[in-house]
Amino acid sequence: MKLLIIGDNKINDHVCEYFTHRGMDVAVLSDVYSLRSLVGEIGRFFVKESCQSVDFVILTEQPTAKPAAIAGLPTFSLYDNKEFSISAKSAVLEPVVFLLDYCSESPMSATISALGDALKFAQNKRKVFYLSKFVRTAGRGVEALYKEAREAGVTFVKYEELQVSADLEDEVFSFAVSDGELDLDIKTKTVYTEGGLDVGERFSYIVKKLNLTPNIHGHLTEDTFHLTPALTSRRGVYHLTRDLVAERLGEGLDYIYTLAVSGIWDTPSHGTAVIDGKKCVLCYNCYRACPHAALSPNALSRHSSELTGDCGDFWALTEPKGSETAMTENCMPGYNPNITSNQMHCLSAACYGCGICVGICPAGATSLEYDVALQAEETLGKTLVLSCENSGGASVASLDNIKGLEVLTVPCGGLIETGQLTDYLSTYDKIMVVVCPDDACRHFDGNKRACAQVERLTKRMETIGLSADRLRIVQVSQAMPKILEEEITKL
Repeated sequence: MKLLIIGDNKINDHVCEYFTHRGMDVAVLSDVYSLRSLVGEIGRFFVKESCQSVDFVILTEQPTAKPAAIAGLPTFSLYDNKEFSISAKSAVLEPVVFLLDYCSESPMSATISALGDALKFAQNKRKVFYLSKFVRTAGRGVEALYKEAREAGVTFVKYEELQVSADLEDEVFSFAVSDGELDLDIKTKTVYTEGGLDVGERFSYIVKKLNLTPNIHGHLTEDTFHLTPALTSRRGVYHLTRDLVAERLGEGLDYIYTLAVSGIWDTPSHGTAVIDGKKCVLCYNCYRACPHAALSPNALSRHSSELTGDCGDFWALTEPKGSETAMTENCMPGYNPNITSNQMHCLSAACYGCGICVGICPAGATSLEYDVALQAEETLGKTLVLSCENSGGASVASLDNIKGLEVLTVPCGGLIETGQLTDYLSTYDKIMVVVCPDDACRHFDGNKRACAQVERLTKRMETIGLSADRLRIVQVSQAMPKILEEEITKL
């Protein structure tokens, strides 16, 4: 199994050592600009420029916002390398200010970084002020960092009022800060803060080249690593976010490794897009809209017996019946970016079955093919847990030993429909629907759609005199298996 690490990050060596120790072949690509494209699907990715095939990808590159400018004067980034030792004279004249929650609410990684650096400055006899709107102690070891920094002499202010001005000629900041009881006036040239929500050119470039779906600010995840550790919109491409690295890197790597060797993606998901070649006009609407990079005009498949070339048996371009298969690139048999087939294709292992392509296709050429076979005679008297594979992935695994319980995972709770639930109620005694917590769904609020479907059906059941207790929905993350077990026992 081969892994490709992409990004310029000091943790690359540690990540490489982790997976090498577990018998994997690891390659590192530090220069993100050297990557032009990543084609294929999990277990069958291909980097054309370097002519290498990989099974999965870990992105270690981080957003790099420009240092924030306050009152027209630029500050230093929290994540910059710092010189902690300085002459005694400068230490007396110039304090160091760490300013959090100014441009936007700071994530936990910013807190951990700022606390660690504030401690080092204080240990080097610098006067340090730590200014923040919020006190965050939920992270691992954060309370201990607060205590150690406070004992080293760092002044903490949870500010309610903050006014900042700047002398542009002398390049000096002036802070008037108050926590409601204590008022401070601080003058300094050394201010560390975040750059806001900007992700920077490098990060934007690699997100685009990996064909990942960012949020409106260009980020891949925002403090949701504890809900869906390291996951991105594309199966097989994982992101070690700054928060994840700061708090629980080991857990994140264990999670990725478990997924990589589990074989969970060897078979298509329950819902897979199917394109009718007779209707498809290759308008590219579905290709542009797919948030999971599962559609391609040059779909790659292992189902070819005519593979040749330096890289051995790999992929062949899946062309419509009657056409000739392209065999032009030695390093990637069967793939030719200059050839456009006359229909779109779906990479089944990449498809989540979210149905966006079905809704957007103007020709009605796309449909979802389901592979769910439940026998009524085998399910009578049982409870069904219908779980989103993202939120319930780890949680439902703990339910295997519960007698009379069956678990069915779906790519996203948003796929669950009222009619489908009605069918299940005719064969199961009780149903528990498991979806992500609010704001954690990566499929356009699929969890909220699932909640609406369940609510709609329970109201119908009550209207006709049926007990709505047979159907429940619970919102949990992968980190909440005990809560799911408790909910199951209540059902």
